[in-house]
Amino acid sequence: MSCRNVWQEFGNLYNEKVTVMVMKMYPSFNEVFANNELLGVFYPLCSSEHGMHFISSNGLWMDEQYETEHNTFNYVKFEMQNGKYDFKGDIRLYKGYEYAKKIFPILENDFNVNGNEYLAKKIKPAFYIKLC
Repeated sequence: MSCRNVWQEFGNLYNEKVTVMVMKMYPSFNEVFANNELLGVFYPLCSSEHGMHFISSNGLWMDEQYETEHNTFNYVKFEMQNGKYDFKGDIRLYKGYEYAKKIFPILENDFNVNGNEYLAKKIKPAFYIKLC
């Protein structure tokens, strides 16, 4: 199946003809998620004009005793609330989520201040860790 066919099928869900999908790269966390519960655990990558969001996780270890029908080791299901992802699972599944939430604004601020320099100089993660 081609990408064009996937977009057409997606458009059929909304009774719209979709021939081109316009994507916004790296939307803010609050543009994608209904609240800040998952801040530092998931990261928005891009969003479509039709409200489809693509996200990534930081790869925290899982504590499988907290799996629910909404989040497991294998998947996360979100409910849509006003075009945003609303998490109904148990945040404790993600070991260290409380630390990820605390360090995220520090890293985000550092990248906002120094990101262009890091990218221009192609700073490697090992060197960046030494800076911290």
